[in-house]
Amino acid sequence: MKNRPLFAVMLVAGFVLYPSARADFDFGVSAFLRSFPLSGTLGIEGGYNHLIWGRDPRTNESPSPLYGFARPSLFAATSGLYNSGGVQLEIFPVSFAGMRIGAWLEHSIGAYSGIDCTRHECSGLSQRRYIEVPVGAAIGPVFAGLAFKLEGLAHQSSAAKPFIEPEFSLPARSTYDNILSVRTVLGAGLGYGIRVFYLNAFARMDALRGYSTWNYLVGQYSDGPWKMTFGAGVFSSSLRGAGISAIAGIKWTLKQGIGII
Repeated sequence: MKNRPLFAVMLVAGFVLYPSARADFDFGVSAFLRSFPLSGTLGIEGGYNHLIWGRDPRTNESPSPLYGFARPSLFAATSGLYNSGGVQLEIFPVSFAGMRIGAWLEHSIGAYSGIDCTRHECSGLSQRRYIEVPVGAAIGPVFAGLAFKLEGLAHQSSAAKPFIEPEFSLPARSTYDNILSVRTVLGAGLGYGIRVFYLNAFARMDALRGYSTWNYLVGQYSDGPWKMTFGAGVFSSSLRGAGISAIAGIKWTLKQGIGII
């Protein structure tokens, strides 16, 4: 487990140094805001797209999902209260089914909104390692997606208090814990760059047995390098209870990546 971040970095370096006419870089900047639990991030991501087989959908007027690719990437994000960065490797034998593995570090310097930091560890350095298996399908304008993700969480603190996992707002065991999450998407494209979809997510912490669910109705608009996302629904967790939640995001893409899910 201790060598996985180094292994991921080596994979990234290997792809970057390997010359190929079927490979290129992508880069994007994004911002995200959630009203409950209150959180917001500003992030950047850059990847190296390596087409393994088939035709690149970005250069084809009638793109086909029948292609495979590998994409190592680097990413970083900040919210002011916490900062994170990491590496990821995507391997998709076909464009609509594959695997993502990654590792990242997160450093928190302040309290989370609505969290009692006398009972929970709200600051310090934590590590995450994960494997995710996403699949997708589309028929005409209708699309669906499903992703299973298993993450190992470790917090570098001498305190015996549970530490907070910010995405799902769940307490994790003070030293190490695992979180399993499942995400489901079902929606349709309406034309003119507009998509609407239903987003459901469920997560469960292993050792402390906490759980969290999301249910959002989301609208998305794309225009050239810009993508804007707005949604509303219900966020629920065993730590915070349930509440009405709104989400908003914007992304600017300098160079489009090769993935479709």
